[in-house]
Amino acid sequence: MKQINPPKLEEFDEVSFKINQEPWLTYQLRNTTTKVKLRWILTRLFARPIEDNKVDIVFKSQNITVITDIPKKQYNDNITTPVPHHSQYENYRGKDVGFDIIYEDWNEYEFEYIEQKFILRVKLTLIDVAETSIVTQEREPMYLIRHDTAVLMKQLKE
Repeated sequence: MKQINPPKLEEFDEVSFKINQEPWLTYQLRNTTTKVKLRWILTRLFARPIEDNKVDIVFKSQNITVITDIPKKQYNDNITTPVPHHSQYENYRGKDVGFDIIYEDWNEYEFEYIEQKFILRVKLTLIDVAETSIVTQEREPMYLIRHDTAVLMKQLKE
């Protein structure tokens, strides 16, 4: 088996970028008023030249998840304090909750590197949502959110 070592960040140049759009993605959970909002935010972008006048990129990002309009339920002594670390979530798998897409779109960024212009497009997509047995101090259920990220990059022609 061939071992491939990941590139070191020191091999890349930090690149400034223009944000064309970073939309909030919105989903409606089925059989409830609860909505899930997701946002992917590009925080840093790095590039390096590779063969045939191509460019390799690495980026750092942050995901934000907001759950809104959660109906209040009457929970007795089921409050979990503190909320467990994400590595413990598999112990709290709950029931899958279906959802409908209210709004999805691509994030879009422009950047220049070695006198070439590029468009970077990123799409965060909700895969599934599960309501867990964890209850916050505000007496709201905790949800587990799984999502995927698609990335496209293309060079702009002058």
